[in-house]
Amino acid sequence: MKVTKVVSDNLKQEFQIVIENDAITNRMTDVLIEKSKTLSMPGFRPGKVPMAIVRQRYEESALREILDFFIQDASRTVLTENKLKPAFQPTYEMDSFEFGKDLSFRLSVEVLPDFDLIDYDAIKIEKISSPITEQEIDEAIQNYSGTIKRFKAADKKTAPKEGDCLTISAETKVKNKINDSLTFKERKIILDGTQSDFADIEAVLKTKKAGDTFVHEQNFPSSFPQKNLAGQKAIMTITVVAHEVPNDAPITDVEILKESGAESMEQLRDRVRANLTKDRNHYIHLYHKRILLDAMSTLYTFDLPQRMVDAEFETIWSRLKAEMDDARRTDTLDAEDDRPEDVLKAEYMDIAIRRVRLGLVIAAIAQKEKIFITEEQVRHLIVNEAMRYPGQEKKVVEYYRSNQKAIDSLTSPVLEDMVVATVLEKIKGDVKVVKTDDLKKKFAGILPGFEDESAENANEADESKKIKIKKAKKTEESASV
Repeated sequence: MKVTKVVSDNLKQEFQIVIENDAITNRMTDVLIEKSKTLSMPGFRPGKVPMAIVRQRYEESALREILDFFIQDASRTVLTENKLKPAFQPTYEMDSFEFGKDLSFRLSVEVLPDFDLIDYDAIKIEKISSPITEQEIDEAIQNYSGTIKRFKAADKKTAPKEGDCLTISAETKVKNKINDSLTFKERKIILDGTQSDFADIEAVLKTKKAGDTFVHEQNFPSSFPQKNLAGQKAIMTITVVAHEVPNDAPITDVEILKESGAESMEQLRDRVRANLTKDRNHYIHLYHKRILLDAMSTLYTFDLPQRMVDAEFETIWSRLKAEMDDARRTDTLDAEDDRPEDVLKAEYMDIAIRRVRLGLVIAAIAQKEKIFITEEQVRHLIVNEAMRYPGQEKKVVEYYRSNQKAIDSLTSPVLEDMVVATVLEKIKGDVKVVKTDDLKKKFAGILPGFEDESAENANEADESKKIKIKKAKKTEESASV
């Protein structure tokens, strides 16, 4: 085999490779001999078919296999001997070939860039914290108490209305047999349209009073999830046991504790503080992550394999294009995003470049710090994903187990967060305490969902109908891989 490097242009390497005819001929002979050992044809004993016939029948198909073997073997050899790390599967372009002559082809490789990691001390970002205040806990408990629904006995002459609470008992028969799942005693329901099991009889219940008994026929569609009820008619004998109306009296701490399950107001406050802290720390982490990735995107400026950039751009653009096309069909595209396609493509190409570069940096840091996803974590991620598809869990698990690319899509964000947490821990600097009122200002323009409230409220009714493609852009910018 003769190898000549013909192009060495930064990340692009090309080699002219020649495989001598003798090697191809010898390989052909070996393949045909091996084939003849087990070949069986009418008129010949197994293994005794003349070589001329074997060659006539199988030389063409064998030649394709042999050429593929030499191309793949030569490619591996060139990559190994030149210590190249391909960003993508190498491609080749074969010159015209005729059996009996040398095989000549050109191998093209885009390699991963070689870059040095920057010292963590060179990364300058503002770290913040924002402790939960007692006032925030008070407000959270107050908001929670506002969601508690309390009731008191209604006037016996008053008919039920929207928002009232009824206690009902029911005996239900399907095909003249009592159905246990639809038979119950003294179940409370609120007439607010949210009780899906009783949606069809709420209108009837509003015409009844405590003590009334009536018969209701319930027809279940053929698509009903419970197979024993699908397509069936149920006869329900319903009794209104009690009727209550909303209690608007000020709520007491005792009622709040009873509803929350806390043993004391101190315990309740501790729970609220823990929940608020968890939520706030999540957003602070996202803020730190975004400004860290922004900083690293500026500090790292190495060249990128074009095929990686193009593939990332196509992924982003195809998703965005579908969203914009749908918005145009429904006349909900924001005017700011109804711009020439070449302008939008230029913006999203920049995003693709950013994501590829940061993805390579994240991978390099993970290797340096020995950060990796364990098999247990992979299993946990797959199980969590499968649980999002009730009834199809087994298919989802099998899909991920047989699809490494799909597994990578699950693990990449987790690995990224692990790397970001490690880098943030190693970056030196004081932590600035930010008041709650100033926190949203910090997040504005940095995190999706924290846009300028005054601008959005200016025409809230109209804006709620718009698809904000620019928010999708912020989401793309906030992720690196």
